[in-house]
Amino acid sequence: MKKAKFLNIYFYYFLIAFFLLLIASNFYYFFLDFNLTSLFPIIIQLIILLMLIYRDYRVKLVMRIWSGFFLILANGLIFFGRLLKEFSSGFQDFYFKNYLGCSFMLIIGVVIFLLNEKLVVISENNESVKL
Repeated sequence: MKKAKFLNIYFYYFLIAFFLLLIASNFYYFFLDFNLTSLFPIIIQLIILLMLIYRDYRVKLVMRIWSGFFLILANGLIFFGRLLKEFSSGFQDFYFKNYLGCSFMLIIGVVIFLLNEKLVVISENNESVKL
């Protein structure tokens, strides 16, 4: 049976903590406005978290897609959109704290994407998969 093997235990626990933090944050925003569309990211993150915990062999591909689309692409577009908005107004209302959140998530996304490629391998034998 194929299983994912994490070569670094700190990366594995970082991913679990990161997903728990994202899920808690999304639950907070869900209970703030009771918008049902807020449940979509929660469901996706719960599925990925369960795949991490059970070390499903598809977790490497899912992490690559998730970090590529939802962290790198989305936050890169948010950063670029805010930069274009500031550029159109001549940087009169430039406030660097508007860029901190999306820049931080963009950096986290790149780190997760790169470390996922290096530190997650797919093992054929269930006996050799140990953390």
